[in-house]
Amino acid sequence: MKNLLHDPAPGPSCAPVSLEKLIASIVDVICAFDRHGYFRYVSPSCTALLGYTPEEITGHVYSEFIHPEDIDKTVRIFADKVHDCQTSSFHNRYLHQNGSVVPILWSARWDAHDGLLYCVARDATETLQMEQRMAKAQQIARVANFEYDAATRSFSHISESFYDICGLPADTKRSLTAAEFQALMHPDDRAPVLETFFDMNRKTTSTEYRILRPDGSTVFICHQRELVFDEAGRHLRSIGVVQDITDRKLSELALQQSESRLKALVEHGHEMLGVIDIEGKYTFVAGNTVQHLGYTANELNGTNAIDYIHPDDLPAALGYLQQAITGEVIHVPSFRFRKADGQWAWVECCLSNHLQNEAIGGLVINSKDITKKKEQDDQLRMLSLLSEESPNSLIVTGPDFTVKWVNRTFLERTELAAGEVLGSPADEVLSRLGAGQTEGIHALLQTGARIQRELHCHTASGKSYWMDLQVLGIPDDAGNMRHYLCIGRDSTERKRAEAALQQSEQRFKSLVQNGSDLIIIMEETGRFTYVSENVSTILGYDPGELLGHTSFDYVHPDDLQHVYTALDRVTRYDREPKGVQHRFRSKSGEWIWLESKGANHLGNGAIRGILINARDIHDRVQLQERLRQELLNKQWEITNAIIRTQERERAQLGLELHDNVNQVLTTVKLYNELYMTGVVRDGSLLERSARYLQECIDEIRSISRRLSAPTLGKIALNDSIQELVTSINLTHRLEITYSGCGAEECAVSEELHLAIYRIVQEALNNIIKYAGAKKATIGIHSTGAEICLHIQDDGQGFDAGARSSGIGLTNMKTRAENLHGSFELRTAPGAGCSIRVCFPVQ
Repeated sequence: MKNLLHDPAPGPSCAPVSLEKLIASIVDVICAFDRHGYFRYVSPSCTALLGYTPEEITGHVYSEFIHPEDIDKTVRIFADKVHDCQTSSFHNRYLHQNGSVVPILWSARWDAHDGLLYCVARDATETLQMEQRMAKAQQIARVANFEYDAATRSFSHISESFYDICGLPADTKRSLTAAEFQALMHPDDRAPVLETFFDMNRKTTSTEYRILRPDGSTVFICHQRELVFDEAGRHLRSIGVVQDITDRKLSELALQQSESRLKALVEHGHEMLGVIDIEGKYTFVAGNTVQHLGYTANELNGTNAIDYIHPDDLPAALGYLQQAITGEVIHVPSFRFRKADGQWAWVECCLSNHLQNEAIGGLVINSKDITKKKEQDDQLRMLSLLSEESPNSLIVTGPDFTVKWVNRTFLERTELAAGEVLGSPADEVLSRLGAGQTEGIHALLQTGARIQRELHCHTASGKSYWMDLQVLGIPDDAGNMRHYLCIGRDSTERKRAEAALQQSEQRFKSLVQNGSDLIIIMEETGRFTYVSENVSTILGYDPGELLGHTSFDYVHPDDLQHVYTALDRVTRYDREPKGVQHRFRSKSGEWIWLESKGANHLGNGAIRGILINARDIHDRVQLQERLRQELLNKQWEITNAIIRTQERERAQLGLELHDNVNQVLTTVKLYNELYMTGVVRDGSLLERSARYLQECIDEIRSISRRLSAPTLGKIALNDSIQELVTSINLTHRLEITYSGCGAEECAVSEELHLAIYRIVQEALNNIIKYAGAKKATIGIHSTGAEICLHIQDDGQGFDAGARSSGIGLTNMKTRAENLHGSFELRTAPGAGCSIRVCFPVQ
């Protein structure tokens, strides 16, 4: 920083220039940061900007001086710029030494060699104020701009002020369609306006028409539009401006309606005419004042004109009034006059002294409302600001195509300095950006052609972007070319969107061609208008073999009525997709089951038909049919098993009655006959008969209990099992030991009670019939959440893996599973058998 700069063209009066003095004289603050954010150098201008001396800042990290709300974004941009090398439009806020907030605009460049970020900080207060004034100017001007995309038939951009002009509520501000915009047009104006809009031979149009606001009021607008075409002459988009001209149009209509009165006022050469006395009171007011100020002549007559003048303009107005009383003609500069609606109108007037004229007897005021002129001046200022702040790159050249002016957007987008552009031929500048894509532009412009091209550009640092370039000639009144205007719109995002759309279309086409579902479009009559290419995979047809044919010719006759009904429902009643299963004849003649869903898109211009999604369900239908048949077979097997079991039980019952009860009763009958005939008179014979009868009673009771469950609603689980065990023990065929731990107080449902009872009964029957066991134990254990049954015998056991012809074990397992229980069997030949069943208790 202590090196000296010398003038490259030395002379006798030339002295070396101190770099430190040069930096100190710059209003902007120059500073350098290391990669950790510490100030390594700060120019003296920081004292004026932030109140700190360079010594107070150097060596500190920048975050100590930044407004707390801006620290995070500053840290992010600082980290990015260490890698991106430079930035030129970063805003943040610093805290002044006195506690005030200072907005700052930064430009910076990272020097990898020095390991420093060199920055220039500028006070952005005036810039922010300018942006606020521009927003206010746009609101006052009542101007809106738009851009219409011809491809999508929708507005790609509409400025906020457009919604205010049309009276649309703030909550409806969104992307407006062309149809919605046309609906706002006055019915009497719509046809001629649309005729102008659809005239592609007129590239630029300016149309005035009426808009009907939602609240019923009418707004006059001036619609200026310019068409943008591609190189093939296809309409790409329209750009334009809409201006609220209601006040002007209303004034014009008022002037037309008051033509006869205006003719009389023309003699005085001013729009409004009035007469006041020396005190300022109106003695005469022309009728047209009501159109300009809202007052009728009767409302103003007798009132004092001074009462309507803006307080800030009143002292000057009184001075001009005194001059008019003593003089002849006084031209009064513009001042504000209060209108009937309370708004202020800008007025210019001329005071003529006619106090001595008996026909007038006062001061004649010829006045003119210049409010619109003031608004136009504001508009011009606003347009000037808009040009500077426009998002489009703007270049203005002379007739020789030399660059005279560029806006800030152009410099920021191209990363060029103004000195590199101003004074250079515009075609060379554009060629530098577009790598030779703009050759011959100047020659074409001289032929009167309008230039419109799409350029693939690169910034000074090599960054790629796309720009839509339009070059317009601006002639003077004599038709001589005075300037050329180059407008560059950044189309990078649009190009990216187009690339994404193309990729999406390719992906969709691939999905349709390779997907498992058929995509079909057909007319109401069922005639195919589109068939996806994967039809060859599913049905064997080429798409062209089906197009133009009627779908009903391929549907199975038994399914035609279902298909007719589904198609009629979709066509006539709703747009919701409906599904129908039907058979469709393939190219090989085989009937393939399809599930088709249709949606009504007859009113959709892109489809114009019934959209069908058809899926091959042939394998599923065949599987369902096999499952149905297997279910029927299973049900048949179960029914036969039940019948066989019933017959076995009946045979077993008959055998037990024959072998046991019948034999005992025959013996009792024989004893009784012997005793009754006197052959034997021994009393013990009757005792034996009684004992045998009791055995028959016990046997019948045991059989009865095995065939039916006890009355479960009237007996506890523990008691029912105990009674079953007792009845079998009375037969002396098996010695059974029963224990119930917790079963005495366990309350179970009737369904669970019956299941446990039947499992115990089935198990004991199997032990008696097949196990050859002498002893068996039964145990029931309850924990509150679960109840478990354990049955074990000392019989011969069996091979659990061998297939059994009986269904006893299956019945026990099924009963357990039906109640979400578990069933466990442990047995082996010669090792007895153990069964454990557990149920959850609700």
